[in-house]
Amino acid sequence: MRSLYPLDHLVGMHTYTYSSWSPIDASIPRPEGFVVSEILLDGTNCADLFNKCIAGEIPQIKESARTVALALLRKIGISTPEAAQLLAKAFNCRGYEYLGLKEANAVSYQLVVLYSCKSLKPTYSDGRILACITSITLPIQHVGNEFRLVLEVKNGAHLMEAMKRLREVSNNGVLNFYGYQRFGTLRPINHEIGKLLLLNMNELAIDVLCKHYRRYIPSQGYEHRLCKHRRIPPTLAKFFLEAYQAYLFNRILSLAWLEHVERHGLVDALKTFEDVRLPVPGYRSIKQAVSTSHFSHIVESVLNSEGLTLDRFCRLAEKARLPGTFRPALVKPYIIEVRKLSPQTLSLTVRLPPGSYITIVLREILRCDPMKYVM
Repeated sequence: MRSLYPLDHLVGMHTYTYSSWSPIDASIPRPEGFVVSEILLDGTNCADLFNKCIAGEIPQIKESARTVALALLRKIGISTPEAAQLLAKAFNCRGYEYLGLKEANAVSYQLVVLYSCKSLKPTYSDGRILACITSITLPIQHVGNEFRLVLEVKNGAHLMEAMKRLREVSNNGVLNFYGYQRFGTLRPINHEIGKLLLLNMNELAIDVLCKHYRRYIPSQGYEHRLCKHRRIPPTLAKFFLEAYQAYLFNRILSLAWLEHVERHGLVDALKTFEDVRLPVPGYRSIKQAVSTSHFSHIVESVLNSEGLTLDRFCRLAEKARLPGTFRPALVKPYIIEVRKLSPQTLSLTVRLPPGSYITIVLREILRCDPMKYVM
C-alpha cells in the first residue's frame, strides 16, 4: 500500500488507496494526449465555448478599454499563472482571476477573467496561448474538469486490468490527494518555498527558487523576473503558501488513511471516508479540526514533524491570511467514455470535481513511476 517512489514522498503522498495492485507500465503522449477543459455551472464545456468564439459564433470584444472581460483560453506548454500574467500584460489590465490551475504540458481550455484593461483586442496569440476575448455574461462558476486522455500501455495484456481498476476507482473512490503539478513536477519545491514564506524567511525562499530556476528553466518567464528583482509578488506568494497547505493536507490524508485501514480494513475504510473531510491547514480549519475531528492527533503530529506547534502555525497562518478549508478525503471520477484504440492504447474521457487531479487517479491505477505520465 505504501508508495515506493521518491516523488510521492516528497509531496506527502505516502500511500495508495488499494493495497494489492501491481504496477502497470504506461505513459501518456503529451501534450496532445492530455486534454483538459473546464466545465461551468450550466454544463458548458470551455473547449466548445472557445471553438465557438474563434469561429465567430460568440461576439468577440472590440478594441477598447473595459472594466471586466472574459478570455476563453487554449494553452499548450505554459502554466496557468504565467498565461494569465501574459494576457494581463498584453491588454494592460490591473488584475486577473482564473478558476483553476491547469497543467503546463497539456492542451488546456479554461477561462481567465481580466479586470480594468486599457487596451483590449479580440484575440491574443503567442504560440503557446490562443485567447478569444468576449464580454458575454456567463455563469462563471467552475463545477469540474473534463479530461480526454490517451493511455499507452507497454504490455497490451495489462489493458483490461487498467480498465477494471478505473471502474473500481469510479465506484469506490480514490484518496483525494493534491496532484504532482501543484508542487512543481520538474522541480517539486513549491511547498518548500511556501513553508519558508510562512516562516517569514523570504530571502531564503528566493534563494531556493532561483537555485532551482537557474538549473531547470530557460531565461524567460516570471521566475526570470523574480530572480532578477529578488521579490515575490503577493499573488505568487499566495501560490507558494497554498502549495505548502496542500503538502500538509497530503501528509494528513496519508496518515489518516493508513491508520483507518489498519484498524477497520479496506472495505469499511472506503465506506467511512466517503463522508470524511480533512483540514487543508489554516488558522480557522486547524482550530476547528482540533476541536471536532477524530484525526486531530494526526494533524498535530504532522505539524510537529514540520517543527510547528498548533499555536505557532495558527499565528503564522493568520498573519499570512490563510484561513484554510476542508477537503473531501475521497473522490470518485465520473467515466464518460473508455475506448480501446489499439491492443496497447486506451482513450479515456473522465470528469472530476474542481480541485481534484486526474494524475492522482492515474497514480492509483498504474502504480508505475509517476514521471512516465506526469511529464
